[in-house]
Amino acid sequence: MVISESTLLKSVLRLHLALETWEAQAKEQLLLRPAIHVDETSLRVDQKNHWIPVDSASDITLKCLHRKRGKEAIESINLIPRYGGAIIHDCWSSYFAYSNCGHGLCGSHLLRELTFIVDAHGYRWAKQLKRLLQETCINVSSRPEKQLKSNKRSPAASGLKTMRMPIVEYPAICKPWLTRDIIRSSLFK
Repeated sequence: MVISESTLLKSVLRLHLALETWEAQAKEQLLLRPAIHVDETSLRVDQKNHWIPVDSASDITLKCLHRKRGKEAIESINLIPRYGGAIIHDCWSSYFAYSNCGHGLCGSHLLRELTFIVDAHGYRWAKQLKRLLQETCINVSSRPEKQLKSNKRSPAASGLKTMRMPIVEYPAICKPWLTRDIIRSSLFK
């Protein structure tokens, strides 16, 4: 079966229009949250590196595809510049450029840095801090208010529909269906 270029472009445009409403709703929901987690990962498109900035809080994850990394991508997505809560992130300088929001450092990123320090240099203070961070994570995550419950609001309950579609490169369109697991298992090793 052969699909013409115009048919493919029409499908991409329909996907864009369908996701445009979801993206706007997801951004507005994220702006209401007291804290959001932000990160970025790369993706090869036409043999060139592109970036997927990730913004998430509880049941909403927004992932966008952008040709650039850093302030240009953050400004294009226009979530962090309008956000007034706390952003949880690695120590990447582009995030610290925004004084309109609070900042917290991601425990997984801190553990990765501490693991490197322990493995490369054997510093006792880094090993103790790593153990303290792991124990704190276990203690906090075992609290009843941190447990997932079936009655928590799902994306559908908050007016957002969950969509899964194949990856299609289309600049500056947020794609919530690109998923990446947050690695929490390393906290418990």
